[in-house]
Amino acid sequence: MPTAFSYLHPAARFVSSLTPSTLLRLRFCLPFLFTLCVLNAQEADSQWLTPEEMREFTALLNPDWETSLELTTGFGWDSNLLLTPTNSESSSFATAGLDATLWKRQTNERPWQIAAFTHVHSRWFKDSPTTSQTSEIFGQVEGRWEPWRGFRLALRPQAFRLKSVMDFSTETTPLISPITATGTVLAASLRQQIGHGWTAEIQASTARNRFQELPEDHRENRLEAHMIWESTNKKWEADLSVSNRHRDYDTRTRTTIAGRPLPGTILAYRRPSGEAQLTRKFQWQGDWKAQVNWSKARNHDNGAGYYDYVRTSGALSIDWENQPWRVTASVGQARVSWDNQTVGIGIAPPPRLRHELNLHLTLEREFGQHWRAHTELERERVDSNDATETYTQTRLTAGLTWIF
Repeated sequence: MPTAFSYLHPAARFVSSLTPSTLLRLRFCLPFLFTLCVLNAQEADSQWLTPEEMREFTALLNPDWETSLELTTGFGWDSNLLLTPTNSESSSFATAGLDATLWKRQTNERPWQIAAFTHVHSRWFKDSPTTSQTSEIFGQVEGRWEPWRGFRLALRPQAFRLKSVMDFSTETTPLISPITATGTVLAASLRQQIGHGWTAEIQASTARNRFQELPEDHRENRLEAHMIWESTNKKWEADLSVSNRHRDYDTRTRTTIAGRPLPGTILAYRRPSGEAQLTRKFQWQGDWKAQVNWSKARNHDNGAGYYDYVRTSGALSIDWENQPWRVTASVGQARVSWDNQTVGIGIAPPPRLRHELNLHLTLEREFGQHWRAHTELERERVDSNDATETYTQTRLTAGLTWIF
């Protein structure tokens, strides 16, 4: 005897032929299609779908794998491509990018999930004689295992390739250079809820980074601990963390207290740090999210201390969303002071100091389900008593994103 499933309405046959990504875009009409299928099955043999048939059809409507794809294109202008204090290069540019996500959801029968993310972005500069293109490629796969409520174990392998202009001045003598960098990271985290809104988390990672133009190749290990608190109404969140990084260079050498290289030695860093972050969410003419954070890190080298410094930073970001509009604004500042590096000559030259200020503003508007326009302003200013590392950069970008 034919089952009710064999008499499915043509709408159900249509649904069963769709790909998972297409099903996701048709979610708003799936309840209607499901109702048609059930009613037609009743007309066919006057009985409801069996539990097994119901599970089979539900699986069609809610596939385990979810996908998303965003393609972005745009244009803009950069005031200082090489981050130089004088004779700066400015240029207009075209930009294009891709963001793709693949996610296998967790279910009651399967206490794990896996997600893969890829980001590809490039800029092509029209008027720069030294920098024709910058690009960034990033990929990550994350697996999570949650065997019981409140516990989570995650593993994240990552890889990247970066072609850009990078400022190394916070870690060495003043040095700004175009670079091509590649790297891999393997990170793991363990999270456990401990009650009354508190969650404890431990993270560990190991990284391998390589630079084509500079002797900056290194390995870095990091250990990090978080205590996270979230209010019952989900409107407040606080995150207190401490971390320690250890970096070993492949070829860079240690130096004397005056900065002279010591042949036959290998440079290493140890960088303990602490950070506090507070987040507030509320609703007023839309959804708001405000976040403030403060951090302090101390760098120690394994030599005489020429590269020892203290970095203190703080930032404030505000996000407002009221469909179809979204506005994001942030401002951040940092101060870096070196223990043993000095600037100028004389009997008692002043210690090297650096102040950084960053501004970021983004305006977005969605047009239907598949299009989003955006305008972005980025500004960075670095002031230092070493004139060679002082610069200002402004970047304006406008573009359009197609959401698949």
